[in-house]
Order: sequence, then structure tokens, then C-alpha cells
Amino acid sequence: MISLSSSLLTYQPLGARGERRYEVRYRDASGRNRSPTFSVHKDAQAFKLDVERRRQAGTPYRAPPERFGEVSQAWLERFVIGAAGRVRPRPKTVRVAEDCLRYLAPLNDLAIERIRRPLVEDLLAGVAGHAPRRAEMAFSLLKRILKAAEDRGDRSTAIYGIRIARADEREPRFLTWEEADELRSWTPEYVSRIVPVAILTMLRRGEILGLRDRDIDFATGSIAAFSQRQEGRQVQTKTRAGRRTVDVGPQAQASTRAAAHARPATADGYLFPSPSGAPFDGDNFFARVFKPAAGHAGMPELTSTTSDTPARR
Repeated sequence: MISLSSSLLTYQPLGARGERRYEVRYRDASGRNRSPTFSVHKDAQAFKLDVERRRQAGTPYRAPPERFGEVSQAWLERFVIGAAGRVRPRPKTVRVAEDCLRYLAPLNDLAIERIRRPLVEDLLAGVAGHAPRRAEMAFSLLKRILKAAEDRGDRSTAIYGIRIARADEREPRFLTWEEADELRSWTPEYVSRIVPVAILTMLRRGEILGLRDRDIDFATGSIAAFSQRQEGRQVQTKTRAGRRTVDVGPQAQASTRAAAHARPATADGYLFPSPSGAPFDGDNFFARVFKPAAGHAGMPELTSTTSDTPARR
């Protein structure tokens, strides 16, 4: 780290999770702290010497204004490696951030200090007209990026008071058992029991698609929900509280036994594999199996989360 003040100048390399970066800290003419970072040591040294030369010459150094596109991209790079938060984000979380940045793209060519409240309000209002939840998420991301820029010495404007109308929460769709059976009848035979098993166990989509023979104990009538399919991999559930044992009754046991006999051959023992015997990808299952079945059953508004599909007897 390179620190520059009127009386002190020191240098020390700064490591960031497998990569080496160098930071120059100095105080500009307005008294604000600045701290641009460099991935190359020579670039940091050259910048430091330039700042020092200008100060000694009596000319206050003014860093060129950083544009939002540059700042947001630098933030995203730090976010991906876990340097912009407490933990390294999951790939799906990174994709959501990238998607939100696309909504903020009209701000890319603006200097940080020129991002004004009316401009942001108009931009988010346009997004909220067709994607209200994405507008909330994009605004949250914008505030996070600007706050990080402020902490690193950039000047930004006060946009934090903007309020976005919350999207109306969708009422849960409860199915009767007859509706659940109708939905099941429209799914392919090899996965048709996934509907009653999901309803009777309340397993999440990733958990039920990751369900394997070793997770089912027919002797005690229980299912171990300790892992799930996510991003094409078998991973542990997110939290310890999510790792649990689900006690099931005779009907759920009968459905799991029938599913085991109807499924394609599967080397890893997945209860609801794809036609090739490989584990199902959650998005593919939703798009190719569940959504068409829901449409044929006259319930196109359903999603594949368990909150939408518990049956009411």
C-alpha cells in the first residue's frame, strides 16, 4: 500500500485473494482522500511519483473523474473474487448482479459525481414498469457500488433517499389434491411422482432434484435433506438449519418406491433423473417438464417452488 500525505510516504504491497494489487492513497486539493488501485507495481509507482511531483511543484493534483461503467466493472471484479463482501458469492448471485448492471447501463458514461437523483428516479421508474423486483435489486446494487466508491475516495451524489414502490407480492397458489393429481398426470411417467413427493415432503426444487437412494430410509420412513442440485453440482444446502431429516408417511414412501421403479437407469441413484439418467438441471426441468405440464393442466401461473404447490385436502 502506498500512502501519501504532506509529510509521510510509505509503500507496502496489498494482496487480494490470490492476486496482487497496489493502492495509492493521497489527499486531493479539496481535502478528500483518494485511493486508486493498480494491478501492476510499476503503474502504481509511476502514479505515486506523478502525484508527488505535482505536489512539490505546487500544483494540486486532480484525479480525472471516474465513470460509472468503469467503477461498476471494477466493483464487479472485486465482488466475484469475494473482495467486495464478506464471502465469495455463488455463480448464480454473480449472474444476478450482472443482470442488474445491464439495467444500470444508461449510467455507464456518466462521471460518478454527475449521477443525480432525478436521473436515477427516471431510470428506475422505467425498469419498474415491466420488472418491479429487478428495479429494487438494481437500485440496491447501485447504492452498494456508489457507497464503495465513496469509501475509496470518489465523490458521489445523495441518491439514497429515493423510494421505489414495492412490487405486489403474489398470493400463494394452493392446490387441491385433485388439482395436484391432474398436474401429475401431465408430467412424463419417469418423473410423474415428483409432484406428490414434493407436496408431501415440502422439499425445495434443488433438494428434490438432488434426492438420491442413499437419502431415503424406507425402514424409518424418513428422507435426509442435506444436499441439493445447484449450478450443475451436488452441494450442501445453504444453511445448517436447511439440513434436516424429513419424516414421511406411507403415501410418500409409496410414491418414492414407484419413482425408483419408473426412472431411467442412473449411476448415481438419483430418484428423479433426466431421460439420460443424469441429474436434472433445475432450469431445464422447469422449462421442459414442469411448465408445459402446468400449462396443459390449466395452471400456467404455477412455479416449481414448493410454496406454490402444497395441496389442500
